[in-house]
Order: sequence, then C-alpha cells, then structure tokens
Amino acid sequence: MTGTEVWSSLITIIGTALLTAYATSKANERILKTIMDRVDELEARIFNHEQRLSRLEGKVAKEAGA
Repeated sequence: MTGTEVWSSLITIIGTALLTAYATSKANERILKTIMDRVDELEARIFNHEQRLSRLEGKVAKEAGA
C-alpha cells in the first residue's frame, strides 16, 4: 500500500465520519423540533382544560350560593 493510498483511505474514512455526524445531528434536530411542537400543543390543551375547569368551578360555586 502506497502513501497515496493510505492518505486516500484516511480522507475517505474521515469524510464519511463527518458526513454521518452531520446527517445524524440534522436528524436529531428534526426529532427535537417535532417533540417541542408536540409539547407546545399539549401545553395549549392543558391550559384550555384549566380554563374550562375554572369556568365550571365558578358556575358550581354560583349555583351553590344561589
């Protein structure tokens, strides 16, 4: 194996490792964005349920006082 072949192999290995790391990081970013979007949706749903409960509790308290 000549010096040129060794360098070519090393460059190929390093290039492949860098491309794999980059692709993995981009995939992880997309997964994280999806998770954060779902968390935002769930927070909004929880807030809406809390508002509904507050209104219902207010109605129950008014009916009990009447």
